[in-house]
Amino acid sequence: MKCPSQDFGLPIRKDVENTAFVEKPISSSFNVLIYGGSQGSRAINNLITEIVKNGLLSSDVQLKLQTGVKNFQEVKSLGLDHPQLEIVEYLHDMPSEYAWADLTIARAGTGTISELASVGMPSLLIPLPTSADNHQYVNAHSLVEKGASILLEEKNLTAAVLWEQILSLKKNKESLLRLSQNIKSFYKPQAAENIAAYLLKKHNS
Repeated sequence: MKCPSQDFGLPIRKDVENTAFVEKPISSSFNVLIYGGSQGSRAINNLITEIVKNGLLSSDVQLKLQTGVKNFQEVKSLGLDHPQLEIVEYLHDMPSEYAWADLTIARAGTGTISELASVGMPSLLIPLPTSADNHQYVNAHSLVEKGASILLEEKNLTAAVLWEQILSLKKNKESLLRLSQNIKSFYKPQAAENIAAYLLKKHNS
C-alpha cells in the first residue's frame, strides 16, 4: 500500500505549525539557527567553528549552533567564546527557535524540510552525503528547483563559502522573502488528520 504521507505530507507538531502565525520579535541582529538533526552534525559544527576561529563572524549576525549531545563537549572544548555565538546541545523548543531565526542552516531530511515549509523558513540546506540513496540531496534539489531553498553540498563547502552565503541573504531581504514564500508551497497542512482519515476509510472499506 502506498504510504499516505506521500500524498498528505508529514505530520508536524501544532506548536511548530503555529509559529508561522507568530510575529517575529524586532532584532538588531540577523539571527541564524544551525542544526544537524537531533544528533547534530560534526561537519556542520566544524564549518561554524572555522567561521568563528577565522574571525569572520560580525557583530550584526547572531549564530545559534545545536551541536548534538555527543559533540557538545568537543565543540565547547575549543574555547569558542564569542558574544555572537550560542552553542547548545539540543533544541528543546523549536517553535521559539523558529520564531527567533531569520535563516536556518540544516540537513535536508524529510522531517526538517516539512517543518521549514510549515513555518516558511528561509534555509541553506547541506544534505547528509551518506543518506540512503542520497535522498537528502534529492529532497534539497526539489526545493532548489522551486526557488525554495539554497543547496550547499558538503564535499565542496568551506567556512568562507558558507559565510558568504549567510551575508548574501542578510543583505538581500527580497531573496529571503522569496525563499520563505516558495518553501510554503511544500507545506501540507493537517497531515495527521488527513492520514488518519485515509487509514480509517481504508479500514472500513
